[in-house]
Amino acid sequence: MKEKINRGDIRQCLNQRAYNRGKDYFERHRVLRVSIEQEDDISVELSGEVKGGGARVYQQEIFISRVGDTVNIRGYCSCPVSFQCKHVAAICLHYATYLQKGKGGNTQPQDSCLSWLDSLHETQAGSISQTPPAAGSQLLVYQLSGTRATGKMAVSFYATRMLKKGGLGKGRAISLHNFDSSYHSPDYAQPVDLEIGKILSAMHRSSWDASLTLNGELGFLALTKMIQTGRCVWQDYRNNPPLTFGTPRELQHQWMDDGGKGTHLQIGLEPEAQLLLTEPPLYLDPQASVVGPLTNPAAAEYQVLGVFAADKLEVVAQALASLGSHRALIVH
Repeated sequence: MKEKINRGDIRQCLNQRAYNRGKDYFERHRVLRVSIEQEDDISVELSGEVKGGGARVYQQEIFISRVGDTVNIRGYCSCPVSFQCKHVAAICLHYATYLQKGKGGNTQPQDSCLSWLDSLHETQAGSISQTPPAAGSQLLVYQLSGTRATGKMAVSFYATRMLKKGGLGKGRAISLHNFDSSYHSPDYAQPVDLEIGKILSAMHRSSWDASLTLNGELGFLALTKMIQTGRCVWQDYRNNPPLTFGTPRELQHQWMDDGGKGTHLQIGLEPEAQLLLTEPPLYLDPQASVVGPLTNPAAAEYQVLGVFAADKLEVVAQALASLGSHRALIVH
């Protein structure tokens, strides 16, 4: 293909579970073979083999296409799941890493972010190495708050000091432009703060605003780094504890009756928390001061799905049934 696919494309086309497990298979060198069967400017057909559990070897047939910024991946496998499985993800990651010849185009910046993001999933519970603040020293604090837009939150920045008696003093609000440049490093900004500033600058045209919204892949990237600093707090940085990473929670969704006037989709979390529309999505539990991943951010019980080959209709139908779909319309 003329333009490369990246890890973000693969994650978006497959579900998060398949991607994470496929990445593990890829890094453990369980991909035995990948061949390019056909290729043109906008699509490629791959075949491959991946070592499964025990001595079993599964075969894959994968179709990848790109039209503009839209990537479509459809992968079939001889394993019991049959469609869009971890073995398909492993083959796609191998192709994206070693075999593709296209130009990076406008996807390259996203790919570099997603490569860093993948390492984050493995060390998310850890913290970033940084100099511990001493009493009287200046430091930068990230304060999160809600917005009018559902699923989005804002971050504000404060330069403050550690008090001798413990806790943080009353700081002053600052703007992103105060610390988003490596040419000027204020006393309160550590190296990780400069990295966060650059990520936020890539999200927003203006760095002079006192608060900025977090969403999408870069929002996920910035938020994760903020939490790892140990200086990211919900609403009140002087009284609330720093946010930490929590365990995965289940995303629940169901259609609710509007008293005969129609239906609406209700989305909730168990245990209860706020949904954050980053990519991948997260939850925020203000009461527990934790942020964490969702176990099923893209589970769909009813869907319409297109396939490339007519002889795959039944295979895909069986795969969807095994994945928990109640009804699906599969077209060719």
